[in-house]
Amino acid sequence: MKELAIFYRDRENPRAIQYIEDNFYNILGDYINITNYYIDEMSDDQFINADVYIVLSLIHISEPTRLALIS
Repeated sequence: MKELAIFYRDRENPRAIQYIEDNFYNILGDYINITNYYIDEMSDDQFINADVYIVLSLIHISEPTRLALIS
């Protein structure tokens, strides 16, 4: 079994975090164990031991994207 460490900025979007985790398990099944880490909760001396490290940034868009002409 491989250890997968996924790093997020914070816990702001739990639905997206769960979606990402679920998809890794759907693809890799029982071959992995996932541990989520939240950078805003980590100490400076914290040591993470894993086979794979993934750093994700979940972007929240507060308003719809608008087309704008560039002159």
